[in-house]
Amino acid sequence: MNKNQEHYQDPTACKAVNHVTHQEREVKMPNKRRINLDRYNISKFAYDELKGFCLQHAEKKQRLLDLRCGIRAQTYSDMPHSTELSDNTAKYAILAAKLSTDIEQIEQSAIEADSGIYEYIILGVTQQGVDYEILKGLKNIPCGRRYYYDRRRKFFYLLALKKGDI
Repeated sequence: MNKNQEHYQDPTACKAVNHVTHQEREVKMPNKRRINLDRYNISKFAYDELKGFCLQHAEKKQRLLDLRCGIRAQTYSDMPHSTELSDNTAKYAILAAKLSTDIEQIEQSAIEADSGIYEYIILGVTQQGVDYEILKGLKNIPCGRRYYYDRRRKFFYLLALKKGDI
């Protein structure tokens, strides 16, 4: 007979522990297979970073739109200034240029990977949980599974080149 936390004999203590560890195993084990980018010399950690970069695509587009709609002129006051860049318009312009470059890198890499299915590649890499089956069912992707995943791997290779990671 097993003992619970208070060290009393409890016949259900082991079952509860087994149930919890079984649930933890289910949560920790991803259902998706990791993409293999060994032939492109991209490690699994570099892939995770590229994937995270791509998942920010919509957020970056929204931030860029917000910046372009909300850029204001510099304000002047009699208060002392710090040594950092105080021109808000310049700060926003620099940030907008960076966001624009990031967005362009993702979109250009998808077009270079395959101009015929680049919209599907962008959907697949910028939206969490969108895989080939979803693209086939909802968007009627015009290619097979193997071809799509081959172009997706090429996309990550091209993106890594553009970002200077390889």
